[in-house]
Amino acid sequence: MKELDKRVLKVLLSRTRIKILKSLNERRKTVSELSRELKLSKSTVYEHLTKLIQIGFVKKLNNPGHKWVYYELTEKGYEFVRIGVKEVVLTLLAVISFSIGIYELLTHLIQPKQALLRHIKSLGAELSLNTLLGVLFLIIGVVFVISLVKIRRSYKRTL
Repeated sequence: MKELDKRVLKVLLSRTRIKILKSLNERRKTVSELSRELKLSKSTVYEHLTKLIQIGFVKKLNNPGHKWVYYELTEKGYEFVRIGVKEVVLTLLAVISFSIGIYELLTHLIQPKQALLRHIKSLGAELSLNTLLGVLFLIIGVVFVISLVKIRRSYKRTL
C-alpha cells in the first residue's frame, strides 16, 4: 500500500470526517454551518476540515471581499462519497442474490428422498425452474461482486 493510501485511510477512519464529507456532498458550507449541523465546536470542525484538505478531499473557498469562508468537496471527495454509496448497494445486492440462489438450490435437497423422487417425477419442470433460478441468482451475485471489485480498483487509482 502506498504511503498516501495509508494517510488517507487514517484520516477517513473518523465518523465525524465521513459525516462532514456527506454534508458537503449536499452543498458547500461554512465552519459555522457544519458546527451547528454536527453539534460540534467550530474548532473541532475546523481541525477535521484541515485533515480532509490535507488528503485532497475538501477545498477551502476564500473569496476576497466576502465575509464567509466556504468549504466544498474536491473531485476526489465527490468520487469517494459517490463510490462509497455504490459499494454499500452492490454489497447488499450481492448478499441478497447469493442468499436467494442458495435457498432455491437447497429447497429440494432438504426434502426427504422419497418425497424428492416423487417430486422429480411429477414436477420435473418445477425442479428445473428452481435450479435455474438458483443458478441465475448465484450468477447475478457474482456479477455484483465483480462490479464491486472494479469500483474499488478504480477508486484506488484515483488516490
